[in-house]
Amino acid sequence: MKEQTAEASLPLKARIGGFLYLIIIIGGLFGAGYVPATIVVHGDAATTVNNILTNESLYRFGLGVHIIVVLCNIPLAVIFYDLFKFANKSLSRLVMLFYIGISDY
Repeated sequence: MKEQTAEASLPLKARIGGFLYLIIIIGGLFGAGYVPATIVVHGDAATTVNNILTNESLYRFGLGVHIIVVLCNIPLAVIFYDLFKFANKSLSRLVMLFYIGISDY
């Protein structure tokens, strides 16, 4: 009975993991792509500071998106462990450890 419930919940976990991945991808493109390209001027710190002060709400929103991305990585690592533990439990633990360690940039 428990085995059927565990197998039935795997597609739900996979969908949640896909949704979390979608949030991570969109948030990463915005927070690590668009915001720095808009604000940072390489080689000119004074202009970068001026851009941060001018676009303070964009800078803060980018920081908030980074926090959301990092927080989404933790449940995604647990979902990966649950999905892949049937293949190899010790390798799944190692993947979860590396995923959490690498994603916290």
